[in-house]
Amino acid sequence: MSSFNLDHKTVFVLDHGPTLTESSKQNVDFDIFSKARPQGVVPLAPVSKSLWTCCMEALCEYSRVVWDIFPGEKFLRYVVSDSTSTFLNSWKHEEQSMSHLMTKLAGIGPPLKSSDCSVILGLVSAVAALCEATEIQQQTITEHPGHIIENSGRIVCITQLKNDSHRRSLEECVAEAMKQHNKLSESSGILKISSIELVLVHVKSFGSDCEVTELRHVLPNHPSVTTEVHDVKATRHGIAIGNRMLNLLQKHYNLSVTSITGIPMKEEQHANSSANYDVLLMHERLTGTMNRAKIDVSDNELTSSMSLKWCTPKINVNELYHCTGAARISPVDVNSRPSLCLTNFLLNGRSVLLDHWQKSGEAGGGSVSSGSKNTHMISCCGSDIFLHALDVYRVPFEDPPSISDGPGGRVTDYRINDFTELAKKAELLPIGHRLKSVGNEPINLSMKLLDRMSKQWPLVFSKTIVYNMKQAEPLLQIITKEIISDDEVVNCQRVIYHLISMEKDGTALPVSGSTTRGPNKHKREEQYKSMWNELEGLLRLHSTISANHKQVLDCLLKCTGKESENGNEEKPQAKFSNLISVTESKELNKRVSTKEEVFESPESPPPVKKMKNESEMAIRPSKGPCAQSILSMWQNHMDNQNSQFHVEFCGRLTSDSNKARLYPDIEDERGSRQDQGKSGRS
Repeated sequence: MSSFNLDHKTVFVLDHGPTLTESSKQNVDFDIFSKARPQGVVPLAPVSKSLWTCCMEALCEYSRVVWDIFPGEKFLRYVVSDSTSTFLNSWKHEEQSMSHLMTKLAGIGPPLKSSDCSVILGLVSAVAALCEATEIQQQTITEHPGHIIENSGRIVCITQLKNDSHRRSLEECVAEAMKQHNKLSESSGILKISSIELVLVHVKSFGSDCEVTELRHVLPNHPSVTTEVHDVKATRHGIAIGNRMLNLLQKHYNLSVTSITGIPMKEEQHANSSANYDVLLMHERLTGTMNRAKIDVSDNELTSSMSLKWCTPKINVNELYHCTGAARISPVDVNSRPSLCLTNFLLNGRSVLLDHWQKSGEAGGGSVSSGSKNTHMISCCGSDIFLHALDVYRVPFEDPPSISDGPGGRVTDYRINDFTELAKKAELLPIGHRLKSVGNEPINLSMKLLDRMSKQWPLVFSKTIVYNMKQAEPLLQIITKEIISDDEVVNCQRVIYHLISMEKDGTALPVSGSTTRGPNKHKREEQYKSMWNELEGLLRLHSTISANHKQVLDCLLKCTGKESENGNEEKPQAKFSNLISVTESKELNKRVSTKEEVFESPESPPPVKKMKNESEMAIRPSKGPCAQSILSMWQNHMDNQNSQFHVEFCGRLTSDSNKARLYPDIEDERGSRQDQGKSGRS
């Protein structure tokens, strides 16, 4: 299905009857002299515009802005309704121009004073015009023959209503005409109308008491027809009608009004000096420009929702600016001297940077000092003038917060890659046309996954130990899955046993910010205790997913000496042996008994140089956070007692008292030599 919005096609119904021939009752001085009037010259009498003239001037301004901003995209048609209905143009591109419109308006002349004029004929013709396809719609039908065209349009009727009953009769006329044409569309091949917005502009002269109720409502019996009524009173020069039409234009096409301030311009009277002027521009809303002002339809002049200050043109043609968007512009007052000077300056190939003055608090900061940025650029491309939005605003997540704004501090301390993987797991993608039904809504599954994984998800590396260990990566990747197989359970148990062997060997943990140097038994035990607690909490979060997830948690609890939540389960060594086949069990025993590092798969962690077998781990569990059996406690006690004793001094064992002779062997040898000398002399 191809959809076209209400603003794609707009039909103006112009009441060419006697109601708009009356004067606006606002005089305009026609004869104005800046100098003293010569004697004998009679000044000309003031004149007043008719309601028809005021409405046509406002209509031309409406059309000019639409064709300036949306050339070839938005289409306008005009129906003159008096005793008959006459179209001034068609949906063709060549008839969508100001020159064509001005020529046709000049040819129809002033309104008729005949009493048989009615605006109903024009409304019926307008509904028929909406059933015709524009060139863009015709191209869509040709390229996609089977597509359904959702055809919508807007009808703007400029007339003078008598009362609310007259307004209701016009509404019923449009609704009935739409119903009849939709019936004809099934057989004649014209487009079917899905919805119509009827805008009734009630124009009256100054001082008139003919009032209607301004409202916007949907017809009760015709929900596809929406009516909007505007009561406008003609003021001096028809300014009120022109302002109301420009406000309607801004609302119909969702336009923004930007004020260019501080434009330097030479004065005609003082050529050596210059003054600063302001120019109002209308354009499409640009993303990222904070131009979100609410549109209020009234008879007041347009007010700018964003002010941009003129900068001295110092742009280098070789310097390129990164733009986030561009939109065509159209001056609100095209005939004013500042607007003419600005457009001529830009059409000569000049480009100007524009500053957006704002308070620092608007950008999210705490200070209130003001500053300026080169946020926009206005330049000419071909014969169209564009307003460019420059990419100068900082994105909130461009840089991580500073150390005072959050727990991270350094950029490298944030788990950016892990957060990306988490976001990918919860990513929502369009469902293909083959998937007609899904058991659970994907958004509910993503929310459930995020709720489970975010309960224990450290933001920075300094707040975790497990996520810093490469040996635990296979366990962390497997445990978050919705379904894990028996082989994956075995891999998780291998990781747990490997962590236990690391604790037995006194392997240092990758703790961020640790100042431990050399052997520090108590510090290392605290680190392993924190690691086991973190790992246990992580496994408990995922243990409710399936029975295999529960097995991984039970293996950890039994290896750490804690009671399992299911008391009837087997011991860890028996459980582990049952899950592994005979061949795998032999291979595992061979791996844990050898001192060589063997890598079985990328998911399996490398074994340590020395590892206890399963029976030894079951008899004497780890000394970390694990509870000890009575036998291990007694063995530890005896080891401590024996370590306090040393080999007794042999002299104390042979002496009768606390005194012992030093070097008795030397004394014995010396005494024996003296005895031998005495015997020789004798």
